[in-house]
Amino acid sequence: MTPGKTISFKVEGMHCQACALTIEKALSNLSGVLDIRVNFGAARAKICYLESDSSLKVICEKLSDLGYSLITELFELRIKDLRENFSRSGLEKNLLSIPGIIEVRTNLLSKTAIVRSIVGEIDVVDLYTAAKASGYKSENTVINPYKREEIPKEFRERCNRFWLGVILTGPVLIISMARDFGVLTPFLEKGWVDWLLFLLATPVQLYVGLGFYVGAVRAIKNYSLNMDVLVVLGSSTAYFFSLAVLMAKSSGTIALGEHTYFETAVVIITLVKLGKFLEERAKNKTKRALSDLFELKPDTASVKRKGSFIEVLTNDVKEGELVMVRPGEKVPVDGRIVRGSTAVDESLLTGESLPIAKGLGATVIAGAVNLSSLIELKVTAIGSKTRLSQIIRLMEEIQEGNAKTQKLVDRISSIFIPVVLIVALGSFLFWVLLSNQGFSQGVLRMISVLVIACPCSLGLATPTAIMVGTGIAARKGILFKSVTALELGNSIQTIVFDKTGTLSFGKPSISD
Repeated sequence: MTPGKTISFKVEGMHCQACALTIEKALSNLSGVLDIRVNFGAARAKICYLESDSSLKVICEKLSDLGYSLITELFELRIKDLRENFSRSGLEKNLLSIPGIIEVRTNLLSKTAIVRSIVGEIDVVDLYTAAKASGYKSENTVINPYKREEIPKEFRERCNRFWLGVILTGPVLIISMARDFGVLTPFLEKGWVDWLLFLLATPVQLYVGLGFYVGAVRAIKNYSLNMDVLVVLGSSTAYFFSLAVLMAKSSGTIALGEHTYFETAVVIITLVKLGKFLEERAKNKTKRALSDLFELKPDTASVKRKGSFIEVLTNDVKEGELVMVRPGEKVPVDGRIVRGSTAVDESLLTGESLPIAKGLGATVIAGAVNLSSLIELKVTAIGSKTRLSQIIRLMEEIQEGNAKTQKLVDRISSIFIPVVLIVALGSFLFWVLLSNQGFSQGVLRMISVLVIACPCSLGLATPTAIMVGTGIAARKGILFKSVTALELGNSIQTIVFDKTGTLSFGKPSISD
């Protein structure tokens, strides 16, 4: 049997753990897919598939049909001698054979090859190697794959929607509560007040809460139920019932009652948005911790070519080449010193900030800082093979993993939402048919059940804890080798350090 190819990728558009379960269910039904695991907290999926039966492009298209997207990046290779279709097809085939590449488009007019790949999975050196194997020589990439957005566009948009919700929900809540508690009663009981509440609540319901409607429709379309369904049912019931009451009162009847619940609808949406805002902020802090590791690697390196040193992109450096590192510069690649001696700061790996002497034949790692003298290195590792890249990959794999607790949460979530819907309907029928409290009170109780039972914390707690925990640990110089190690950390009673000398705080202090 042909072994399957395993690939990991980031998924955009998930709102809760039920989204992750929906993706797992849909992708597992694709031909050739052997195994699929989706982690909502890390917003990543790991899939094992037979390349002969399926492809990344098919997986991308299926995700798009579900309403989600696979986060990708683009590389632009400049190829001087790109020729006609019969020869460039070999280039496209070789590039597509690299794990993580989704599609390749070549352009004879501009002499370029545009490569779309999974974020963080592609080493530019592999692209050059594939181009060379096809008989072509490629130049520097235009797009730097290590560049990361400080504040993601999607997060900014969510923040703007959240703050708009806060601005509009405040007046609705104040007016409604003041009227309920009899404050300014003669003024607030006038007919136009309800219309004002309607005008303030509508943008919150239909614009701020649009993402919940999209998520709910997507879930129902894929024969599943998620948190968005509960939020939409709760807030929409309150909003549209209030609108019906308002229209009835305007027609001169109070058959549906006199009280509106616009404040209930907007508070539901704004509070859930607040939870998502806090969750997203915590995840972005963790992502910034990984970005800080990426930034330890300099963008350029001084490489000796044709007898002189020239500045090239770090991704262009090849194994065996000579690289010059000046005092004060970061080491761009892993290498062995062939000329000079110096002291380097390797605290990124060892935690020891005091200078470490390095002479001829000594190895230095990418990201370390050259402190004293000019040195020349013979490159021993580049790209994903460097120690720094391996540390980053280890961090990503930990955050992709699922703890035992998370697997239990997944099982509970799959049956939790249908049970909530049944309980909510039962509450409505009880208050309407048996308690004689009226239709409006039954609706209010049903809304309460739907909102209180939103399984946000159930689906978010474990993955968010893993994301934040590993992020904080990374900033403090602690790396967990697996999710299991992190999960079992609370039972540790004794720590044994295999280190000669002393344990340090990572910075020197005056002792005498």
